[in-house]
Amino acid sequence: MGQTTEKILQIVANPELKDPAKAAERRNQILATAEDPGTLRDLATAELALGAVGAAVDALERAYRLHVAAGDAADAALVAARLADVELTHTGAAAVATGWLDLARRHLRDCHDPAAGVTVEMLAAY
Repeated sequence: MGQTTEKILQIVANPELKDPAKAAERRNQILATAEDPGTLRDLATAELALGAVGAAVDALERAYRLHVAAGDAADAALVAARLADVELTHTGAAAVATGWLDLARRHLRDCHDPAAGVTVEMLAAY
């Protein structure tokens, strides 16, 4: 687990944030202000660990948009693939997962990243 993930878990698990409204406010603050896709991916990991699937999806979608805006096709593909995995595994939304995998494949056409391609195709086979 990365340092950012540990920090986010500490923040989210902070006894002062046991109030769901305060915890949601803190999560939303991190989600709204984070400009680093890595931080958002770590936030998504923390949220999934806490069972907050919707918050994890929100963080991953923002990370995806930041990668797209930066022209990072391989990273956008990987985040799209992770969104597909989360949607299928945690919500059972197969159609949504298929849409994310299609986006991931489109991004991979713009770059030549074999590792990203393998990751996307492994998830597609799943």
